[in-house]
Amino acid sequence: MENKIVGQLLKEARESKKLSIEDVAKKTKINLNLLKHLEANRLDKLPNITYVRGFVKNYSKLVGVNQQVALESLKFTYGESAEEQPVPTTEETNNIEEKQRRDENTELQDNIKSIVSSFINKKALYGIAALVVLIIVGKSIGAFFTQLSDEQVKIVKEEQPINTESDSVDNEATDQDSQLGDEDIARIEVEKELLIDEKVNKEAQAKARAEQEKQRLLDEEEKKLNELEEQRIAQVEAAKKKAKEELKTQKLDGKYPKVNFYPAPKDMYTIVADSDEAKDEEIFPTRFKKAMEDGTENVYIKAQDGDSWVSYQSDEDDIKRFVLKQGRSVIIKGQKILLFMGNVTASKIFYNGKLLEVKTTSGVKSMIFPERLAADYQLPLFPSYKGIPIKADVYKANMATE
Repeated sequence: MENKIVGQLLKEARESKKLSIEDVAKKTKINLNLLKHLEANRLDKLPNITYVRGFVKNYSKLVGVNQQVALESLKFTYGESAEEQPVPTTEETNNIEEKQRRDENTELQDNIKSIVSSFINKKALYGIAALVVLIIVGKSIGAFFTQLSDEQVKIVKEEQPINTESDSVDNEATDQDSQLGDEDIARIEVEKELLIDEKVNKEAQAKARAEQEKQRLLDEEEKKLNELEEQRIAQVEAAKKKAKEELKTQKLDGKYPKVNFYPAPKDMYTIVADSDEAKDEEIFPTRFKKAMEDGTENVYIKAQDGDSWVSYQSDEDDIKRFVLKQGRSVIIKGQKILLFMGNVTASKIFYNGKLLEVKTTSGVKSMIFPERLAADYQLPLFPSYKGIPIKADVYKANMATE
């Protein structure tokens, strides 16, 4: 099955379920902005991939996507960067588990509230219905006795002489009975309206309190995620600083071993103007083509036939080194890119969207982008000491003469 970007996969499944992104946020308790970043594949806006995996699991479960398929899509989307994320600390793992337990408790509480609310609503409706039935029965009984009374009066009038005073008293009594019934009905209608207004007010207040509590929990969760991300960044920076400090002490009598530098060749690679590989979606997916930026150098590498060893420096950033596993890919962007690869023939390399033809007999290759800058550099690009790659100018400044 063709791999899809995780955002596209989840969005299509959501739309097929006729769910809005707000529905997903409400049901999964995931921050709405994080869901929007996830669907748009804005990886730089998302927290540590460990938390993103949790988001993807909850999201895929809601929209009916197999969790393993969704996680494979997440790996496909992140590419090599998925392997470069630091392992979460015990504290971070405990925070994730605590959040999951809290979400489960919140869902249970919501279900209980829904059941209680439904029960209360039913009781109120039953009460109103019983009240209406009593009113109808009461009016029917009143009408019956009124009719009976009228018939009795008619009989009396036919059997007895006309008594104006007695008739007046009977009429007054009948009027009083009728007036009393109207007052009761009016009172009942008012009480019914008061009960309905009270119920509506209570429901509105409960809804407002629930919304406030939901927003408070979301704010707390976002604050915790921000704190964890700040802690992760601080840990990474501390690790870099420590590595640099250790590097300063890992010298041989204060000097790096001598390395023979030589000028970089001007014909490091050949650009293939029109190639089948550039049109092959399996080798060079459209999403990576769209990720390329105008006005900068773009190098895309796909480990096609095996693993490749990659070391590179973009502009003045630190040197990055890793093993690009078969089937994985990486895109490098910058105004200036220095690249050194091992087992280079196992990979397909594209420069600004065009395939490169790289010749090598040893399987290793140094490349400089743009190629016109080769005159400013010497090889090796990244001499190493005790397994640590070092920028050439730093190495030269600390290299032993013999």
